[in-house]
Amino acid sequence: MIWRDLTIKLSKILDEQSDLFKACQDVCDDPDLDKNLSLLVLSEKLDDSSSSFKQSVLDIEEDPYLFRKYVLRYASDEVTQLKDKASNQNISNFISEQLSNEETFQGYKDNPGESGWQPLTYRIAIKLPFVIVKTEGKVEITSLWNKKDQRLTSHKNSDLLIVLDNNIFNNSSFDSIEYMESTDILSLLSSSLGDK
Repeated sequence: MIWRDLTIKLSKILDEQSDLFKACQDVCDDPDLDKNLSLLVLSEKLDDSSSSFKQSVLDIEEDPYLFRKYVLRYASDEVTQLKDKASNQNISNFISEQLSNEETFQGYKDNPGESGWQPLTYRIAIKLPFVIVKTEGKVEITSLWNKKDQRLTSHKNSDLLIVLDNNIFNNSSFDSIEYMESTDILSLLSSSLGDK
């Protein structure tokens, strides 16, 4: 792992990547370096909603040259909160444990657009593919398909919903319901329900 603390404007990362790549080659002369190199860009940014910021991140992460690139947005108060929450624990272990903690996830899910240590924890896990997610025991994951079927059969209009599901949403004769005319949908429904 090569660590360089550089301050480069986000918009200039792609312009500077050749110099960064050369600096990595100077430190490590392994011939496989160019196939196994990632660049993590830390961007202190409170508000990531601007289209220019989103476009800059997209341009950097989608650029195919020299590095796999990851942009991790953070706010200094999120880092402080994360350090405070981890207190005396190793920060890597704390993050790994919190990723599978239901309470942590619920806090993140309840406030999706807000800053805090929970969103930062999940952004770190998304951007750093080597972060370990700790799980305890056997984790039972219900498939989305099974959940859908359970909800359909338990609904008060289950018969109608099952007909809709079987004959419209799983019907391969059309590309998407959003492109169907309402009369075609009604006709498909009528034939599915046995009406003439």
